[in-house]
Amino acid sequence: MSHRSHTRGFTLIEVMLALSIFSLAALAALSVASEHLRSITMIEARAFATMVASNRMAQVHSSDTWPPQNGASGQMQMAEQTWYWRQQVVETVTDGLREVTIIVSDEEDGAESARLVGFVGRP
Repeated sequence: MSHRSHTRGFTLIEVMLALSIFSLAALAALSVASEHLRSITMIEARAFATMVASNRMAQVHSSDTWPPQNGASGQMQMAEQTWYWRQQVVETVTDGLREVTIIVSDEEDGAESARLVGFVGRP
């Protein structure tokens, strides 16, 4: 006569399988969260760089002098960070109008974070 016990519960293999599935799901969730934080940081940096470019363009527009055709450059503080801008000015086909391009990066010779193009008329 066989004596069979009717115990309830999970086998070790079932528990190990459940833990491995859970760990894969947790790793995927962490990866998504990490990528989300990285993209938020990039968006924030681009927004600040765009503000720097807008501020520089406002300075160009409010200046009493005609923007020269040179590669002026400088730096500006924004959000507790130093941003570096380069200014390119070119003649347009319209007399008395110049195209001004402001390029902003977070390092002096770094990659472009923002670019703003505007037109300035002779004062």
